[in-house]
Amino acid sequence: MRVMHTTRRTSFLMLILVAAVACAASLTPVVSAQDTPPPPTETPVVPADLPTAVPVEVPTAVPVEVPTADPAAPTVPALPAVPTTAFQDRIRVRPGDTMTVVRPGVIHIRRTTTDPLRINLMILDLRAPELDMQVSIGDAQLTGRRRPSAMAKKAGAFAAINGDLFSGTGIPQGLTITNGKVVVAPKYRATFGWTNDRKPFIGFVTQDWSWNAQITAASGATFGIDLLNYPPCQRGRLCVFNDFMPTVTSLPSDVKIEIDPSGTIVSIASGKVLRVKPGHRVLQATGGAAQWVTRHLKVGDVPQLRFDTFPELGSFSQAVSGGPILVRNGSFVTDCQCAFRDCKLAPKTQKNLQCEDFTTDWKQKHYDYVRMPRTAIAYNADQSLLIVAVIDGYQRGYSRGATQLELANLLLEFGAYDAMELDGGGSSSMTIDGKIMNRPPDAGGERAVANALLFFWNGPEPVAAPAVPRP
Repeated sequence: MRVMHTTRRTSFLMLILVAAVACAASLTPVVSAQDTPPPPTETPVVPADLPTAVPVEVPTAVPVEVPTADPAAPTVPALPAVPTTAFQDRIRVRPGDTMTVVRPGVIHIRRTTTDPLRINLMILDLRAPELDMQVSIGDAQLTGRRRPSAMAKKAGAFAAINGDLFSGTGIPQGLTITNGKVVVAPKYRATFGWTNDRKPFIGFVTQDWSWNAQITAASGATFGIDLLNYPPCQRGRLCVFNDFMPTVTSLPSDVKIEIDPSGTIVSIASGKVLRVKPGHRVLQATGGAAQWVTRHLKVGDVPQLRFDTFPELGSFSQAVSGGPILVRNGSFVTDCQCAFRDCKLAPKTQKNLQCEDFTTDWKQKHYDYVRMPRTAIAYNADQSLLIVAVIDGYQRGYSRGATQLELANLLLEFGAYDAMELDGGGSSSMTIDGKIMNRPPDAGGERAVANALLFFWNGPEPVAAPAVPRP
């Protein structure tokens, strides 16, 4: 009985306790997020007898520096530089071609076809500041011919190709400019030029058989000037010589006028050989031209000499002629068969034309489907690449020689936009680092020529790299 009473009392007390808790819960206020009091500003004290939490290191965000606006500079930051591709990787070659890096901006390609043709190409980066060119005339005077390899060695050039056609006395037939000095006057023939602002040029600088040149005396009287450094001066003409021609020979009843660097006439002579001093010019006149000179010029005069071309010859650092033009604006072109404006010997369908100034007979031996050794030069549309080609010929079983169309197609394959031939046949040659890359057909090998186009690399010498055949 006592035990039962105690149990009932315990149950009654538990009911009272539950009721009290429920009543307290109903009186607890609800606090919204907006009414939540701010956290305490004091650092809570952690009891010493409780273990402290191990701190976890959280990486802090790296601050990004935002450029402030600058009215003198763009607000958009510059893009990072794009890595440049090796020059040789820009050139596409055929399977079987052998490509050699000659300089960082120069490659050599050797190709052999089955029919057969032996081809040597040199591709040069015209945007490389280390690259330069020069037209060489051998001993710096018109005194004869030399081999391109010898010209390159003497000048310190790493490469050379043959230049213009030439006379039996070794004088180039067309426009020749070396280091800004005119050596031979232009004809209506294709010309390759390297301008003072380092741009390539292929075209014509005159629309006539030669330049439009004349001398004007103090009285205002004028007389036409014909050729430059091209002896002998034909009767009745007025010819000019500069210090590229060491002496001016005597002609019957001629008159020679010596002009110093200031443009002043310092002597007038007749009937003797005259040596051309450095920086001086000599005018030689015969026949009617001699009569005009005697009447209008005297020692102490300062006559005006004018040489009109387009483009102006003064815009070129170097120039070498040849011809004909093979590619114009990215397409193969053919020259007509007239000898300049003389179409008497040309086909009847070709009349009243102006063609490059070669004889019709010469054109019939070199143009169209004639297979022969050929040298050519070209550049691409944006003038960033120079393409030089030499194809061997006249050697049955080794290299048959190329037609003009085959040569043009080769140049077009490598991106030619404008292209022209230089002298060909036995003159065709390419020299790189002292080695003749092709096999000229002459029994004596490389031919001595009147001028050559030399290539220089004004930078560190490259480490020799082996030729790499392309699969």
